[in-house]
Amino acid sequence: MSIGEIGARRASAIAAALLPRFGAVELTRAIRTDASNSAHGKQNRRSFWKIDGRTGDSPLTFHVRICTLKRSVETSRILSGRGLPVPELLASIQLGDEQIDVWSHEDGDTYSSFNTMPSEAVVSTVRSIARVTAALHAAPETMKLPSRAWWVAPCHRRVSWKLTHQQRREFGRHLQVLKSIEDLACFELTEADSVLTHNDLKGPNVLINGDKATIVDWENVSMGPHGASLRRFSSGKGKFERLAAETYVEEMGRQGVSVCPKRLLRVMRFQEIFWLLNGNTIHKERIPMGLKLLVSALARPVAYCAFCFFGMDIFLLEYEAIAAHRNR
Repeated sequence: MSIGEIGARRASAIAAALLPRFGAVELTRAIRTDASNSAHGKQNRRSFWKIDGRTGDSPLTFHVRICTLKRSVETSRILSGRGLPVPELLASIQLGDEQIDVWSHEDGDTYSSFNTMPSEAVVSTVRSIARVTAALHAAPETMKLPSRAWWVAPCHRRVSWKLTHQQRREFGRHLQVLKSIEDLACFELTEADSVLTHNDLKGPNVLINGDKATIVDWENVSMGPHGASLRRFSSGKGKFERLAAETYVEEMGRQGVSVCPKRLLRVMRFQEIFWLLNGNTIHKERIPMGLKLLVSALARPVAYCAFCFFGMDIFLLEYEAIAAHRNR
């Protein structure tokens, strides 16, 4: 496979954009690294490439994304050049109806989930996300981002949409309980310090190379509380939940930022809960999973009393019955 696979016009545009940084760059090979049909809707066709080149006798390698829907790279610009464990944005080019973004290429292995990672890789991953968070902690005004993470959403409405009209009438009281629980959880989250939140931190978005972890895909960032980026460590049985929380608190302390361990764990769990409850129609089984996790996440006596008063055991059983019926 040669550079011709990406097209001479694109290759020329990339070489011209890299000229101020590297001088004259000759691109020698382009390898597509995503699936052959990486389409994200008719309005957003995109592809990913590993491109080799050279300037003089020095070899160079770049990671390139080409998409037809304009995407913000502002976060990548802000993170670049700070010595952080993230790819460096080298160029962003508008070529006709395409946006071409060029990053430094980072080597490393990826994992399908954090639960399949060795514990050493988990520690490296959490230290890396903590370093990025701490680096921008003192200057959030530089980030033109939403003020709250995407998980602050009306979950009770989305759950309601998945029920039939008859089920909504039957379980209306339960949805009101869920709304009350959601309001409590959102208050718990939004009263915390606001820091940079990745919002899509998962195994495939972390490159592990020895004891180094590089975090990629910073397109969905927002401002949110400490721990919002770590929600996947609370998924399933939470194999590495405690390790992730302890590592984050320790690394942030090393960077001069104090984080409350108990609040951190609550945020991690609530973040995961809202993701489960906001699952799309293909994943209705997430609803009872989210509600069960919600029970263990609550730490306030008033919330516990609310569960007891409304009969939470029945509440969970009936939601499980709904999910089982809808998945037949």
